[in-house]
Amino acid sequence: MASTLSDASNPAAPIILELLFFLCTACGLLSSPASSTSAQGRRFVTKLIHRDSVFSPFYNPNCTIHDRAELARTTSIARFASLTSTARNPSSLESPDYQAEVLPELSTALFMARLSFGEPPARQLVAVDTGSTLLWIQCLPCAKCFPQLEPMFDPGKSATYENIPCQDPECTDLPMHMHGCDARNKCVYSISYMDSTSSHGLLSFEQVTIGTSDDGLATIPKVVVGCANKNDQGERPRGQISGVLGLGPGPKSNAFVHKVGKKFSYCVGNMDDHSYQFSQLAMGEAARLEGDSTPMQLHRNGYLITVEGISVGAKRLNVARGAFQGGAWLRAGVMVDSGTTLTFLATEGYSALRNEVAGLMENGMIEAAVGRYGKEVCYKGVVRRDLKGFPVTTFHLAEGAELVVDIDGVFRQVEEDVFCLAVAETQEGSMIGILAQQYYNVGYDLDEGRIYFQRIDCELLVS
Repeated sequence: MASTLSDASNPAAPIILELLFFLCTACGLLSSPASSTSAQGRRFVTKLIHRDSVFSPFYNPNCTIHDRAELARTTSIARFASLTSTARNPSSLESPDYQAEVLPELSTALFMARLSFGEPPARQLVAVDTGSTLLWIQCLPCAKCFPQLEPMFDPGKSATYENIPCQDPECTDLPMHMHGCDARNKCVYSISYMDSTSSHGLLSFEQVTIGTSDDGLATIPKVVVGCANKNDQGERPRGQISGVLGLGPGPKSNAFVHKVGKKFSYCVGNMDDHSYQFSQLAMGEAARLEGDSTPMQLHRNGYLITVEGISVGAKRLNVARGAFQGGAWLRAGVMVDSGTTLTFLATEGYSALRNEVAGLMENGMIEAAVGRYGKEVCYKGVVRRDLKGFPVTTFHLAEGAELVVDIDGVFRQVEEDVFCLAVAETQEGSMIGILAQQYYNVGYDLDEGRIYFQRIDCELLVS
């Protein structure tokens, strides 16, 4: 009788079985089962690369403190202006004419991540943005494309690429101004950004490969991906990135956050430490959402929460309960944004914070710096040297949650010996920028409508 692998009389059987078990286990790590159910039950993790990090293709060792501070200021103002402008003019988004969506400047992208597309997987570097919803990358053949770090994705070489027909909900659920149909019944999309960057191409289904919490890789099948073949970076071509990972709330049929389980979080460490390597983005039903939580409202440009007041140290500032409502977001609340460095506060809240800070600085004999910084509130000194013991600033949120911000989130160094308040005044609606979110794992649960703030060293989340 011929022997089988399970035949105990075969001395090689145990070895062969162990080998097969090892191979199957390894394959399981490299690819999750090709179903959305399996995808949603896992936690997908990828490193976040800050624009000024040594790991970033944009890193320039010759940039000064002033150079980086000025870039952060100007891009924050530009992004805030574009988000509030879009919110105040909803009619422009409802026009039946085929036109491009106006989104924040692509050049303001603070964080990037690496994902792989297709089969075989092709790695791409994408900007991460909670202010937009579509995932898109540049594709071959390309009529007009900007330079990028990674080889351009070629859908013709991918076994998992497929175009989306015009009648599919993934196409029709996009806003009318964002989609159209070509002569071959393929869905086309169009997006424009405030810095004149634009992306146009075919809407497709494609497999996306991303890391998992156990250091393996998992594939997510049939992700809606814009395959861009006509793109422009405006008057200031920067190159490097391949596209955008939109994490904003959008139509359930095509928003990436819905495909991976409607939960995600990002953890951002010290942004002044350009060698810090533990900032991360986690997505999926198993994403870690812990800490203080507060209700969250979905807005087409991002996520909004209710701020009920501000304290500096133990002192609650004299600010009306509804001071942070209104403006561009109407009465919806305060936007929590990953792509804006600075925090923007409505006049009443800003004035109270500025005056309290001024009083504390005067008592501490810290001299104000005036002149080249315009309306910014600035002081002579070094944040980490001269503000030791400075009280924390606390944002009091709905249902008793708190976001406690230390000196690294309230102030920013703009010269070797000058620092400024990292908060700006606005009448257009308030926003909590990413500086104020440092040292937090910020979690979003779209199903429950809640946002979580967990104070933690991001390195502790690496597992």
